[in-house]
Amino acid sequence: MWVSTKTLRFIRNLETKHGGDSIFTCYLAVDLPPSYFERLSTPHLFYTPSLVGQSTVDQTALDGSCHDKQMIKAYLKAYCAATTYEISIPALRDGSLAPEGRTGLIISTLASYQLFEKIEKDGWYEEAKFFVQDCMLEVLSGGIYPSLSEHVLDAFSASPLTLSRLTANSEGAITGWSFTEGEVAVVHSLKHITKSVRTSLPDVLQAGQWTFSPSGLPISIMTGKLASQEVIKQLKRSGA
Repeated sequence: MWVSTKTLRFIRNLETKHGGDSIFTCYLAVDLPPSYFERLSTPHLFYTPSLVGQSTVDQTALDGSCHDKQMIKAYLKAYCAATTYEISIPALRDGSLAPEGRTGLIISTLASYQLFEKIEKDGWYEEAKFFVQDCMLEVLSGGIYPSLSEHVLDAFSASPLTLSRLTANSEGAITGWSFTEGEVAVVHSLKHITKSVRTSLPDVLQAGQWTFSPSGLPISIMTGKLASQEVIKQLKRSGA
């Protein structure tokens, strides 16, 4: 298929870019009633267990050339102690979402796709997921939710690799394009958002979190609407 020079330039530019933030999420089912959590927090919150800050954590493990499992584990443990967690407890908004005397929690924190990709290639990906899950439980049990780890009925986790596989988002990104790769690859001025759905390919429009930056679910919905409106407009022009 023939591709214009403009399109080729755009493709080559995208190839130099990376995805934005990704997350590691732990899903818990515990034998504690919603009232236990209601006394300690709101249904949705951000929790930072330490004021020390992530800048104090040794970043050597993030280097692509580091394959020392113990060093990487030490990094993950220190990171879990210093990071910020987003916690959601659906049953505190709707009691029917959990059986009586039990509660479900969704606990997320930012995570590096490249690190988990390296871990997978090194052959201990599942071990790493369980390790991070245990570290997160240890932090929450020693802080906002005392003894939480003693009440876990079931738990499973999703890493940035999980998000990449299940959603087809490059590098498991939840925010579209990264801000650290120089010029953002797509339209990033709100006053020009209507142009974000257009492409250099004839009769091809785009929508979703990779279409406009900064992004997320609202932008994905908005660009979907804008793309559909553009299609309707073009059909009317052509008399279809």
